[in-house]
Amino acid sequence: MKFRTEIDPNSNGIRPIDFTSNSLFLGSCFSENIARKFDFHKLNFAENPYGILFNPASISQIFKDLESNKDYSAADLGQRDGLFFSLNHHSTFNNTDPEQVLSEIQSSQENLKSLLPKLTHVFISLGTAWVYRHLQTKSVVANCHKLPSSNFERELLSPEVVFQALRSTVQYIESCAKDEVQFILTLSPVRHLKDGFSENSLSKAHLRTAIGRLERENKNVCYFPAAEILLDDLRDYRFYDKDLIHPSQEAVNYIWEKFSKVFFQAPTRENLKKIKQLRASMDHRPLNPESEEHKKFKDKLLSKIRDIENELGIEF
Repeated sequence: MKFRTEIDPNSNGIRPIDFTSNSLFLGSCFSENIARKFDFHKLNFAENPYGILFNPASISQIFKDLESNKDYSAADLGQRDGLFFSLNHHSTFNNTDPEQVLSEIQSSQENLKSLLPKLTHVFISLGTAWVYRHLQTKSVVANCHKLPSSNFERELLSPEVVFQALRSTVQYIESCAKDEVQFILTLSPVRHLKDGFSENSLSKAHLRTAIGRLERENKNVCYFPAAEILLDDLRDYRFYDKDLIHPSQEAVNYIWEKFSKVFFQAPTRENLKKIKQLRASMDHRPLNPESEEHKKFKDKLLSKIRDIENELGIEF
């Protein structure tokens, strides 16, 4: 008897990721969950140049700024409780010194510009189609920075608006990259329950509709069913964190296993396994660090590290 419906994503036509690939992660906190896995396994990646972003309009704004050579100035910053901020950026950019905020914004833009020509894979995790529009500027914001709600108007992006935002993002990246880029789009498995249960479902439906349309239009776009794996495959609150909203670490690990089977070929998966084993050995705590046995263990471990660094062109 079967007691669950296991999801095995299709890897047909998808360009695999290896240690020569250059990946960019954009979007919700779930994109950072996968980026942490890339970091652990020494794969080349960059993530969220404007910080965590939940909606496609704010992700699109990143590349509109690059296309227009947007130069952020003090006039683009707001201030609250002694902190300066940008409505287009996450709160990780916030600082008591406005020049520091502007410096970090400029640095993130320059780093992204230098990365774009080298990109091979772009991972976009969409959280919600619900957005907040700043009444003064009439612009969708990436983060409200705890400003009074009277400063904003809440609205739901239509599937058409979502599609156009995603399409412009993909097209701009393609125009900058030297080679073809594989775009991996997903719905974050995190439910935005502050929007309401029904509103969250409506929001995810708008996002999925737009992604499906983009898939049909562009052969370099694929959908990875992270949300479906959590909601339809694991399908149990055991796989959620204590807040019953975010996936547990076990769920993230399970989704990562599914991701690995789709985007990594067998030799790469074997090397990822070796790196994981090396990481475990590096974290080993000896009973006696001065013992002859531990010194031999360290020498052997260092030899293995040097071998895999030379083989894969990575650095621990």
